Amino acid sequence: MHTVTKETVRVMQIITIGGHVASEEVIWIGDDLDELDRQYPPSEISGADPLGQTEIDDGHIVTKHRFEEFEDGRWLEIEDPRLEDDGPMTNREAAIDAENRRRYPGDYLVEEARCRGCDRYISDCGGC
Repeated sequence: MHTVTKETVRVMQIITIGGHVASEEVIWIGDDLDELDRQYPPSEISGADPLGQTEIDDGHIVTKHRFEEFEDGRWLEIEDPRLEDDGPMTNREAAIDAENRRRYPGDYLVEEARCRGCDRYISDCGGC
């Protein structure tokens, strides 16, 4: 369990339209970072992190999040305090990952094998 004992953390959601801030609001505030992890679980899978940046209309509308900690009477920006989850993918993450791989297969190419004779990629080798 990881908690902030004397400081308060908040998550701000910022929506920009055409590069201009359209709205900025607090979507979570508290001291219990385990609760933050449960409510907004971090993920390395593109599109699976509920606090990850999203873009609509080629980036014309952008939603992003900022983490802040209350210190010395003011809110200061901090790094994402959520813990990395080293466990297996959740069903939701697996479904998003499968859809990402279906829609964007070029982003998931496996590195090409190298030739044992010349150490170049097989496609560049020429058959030594």
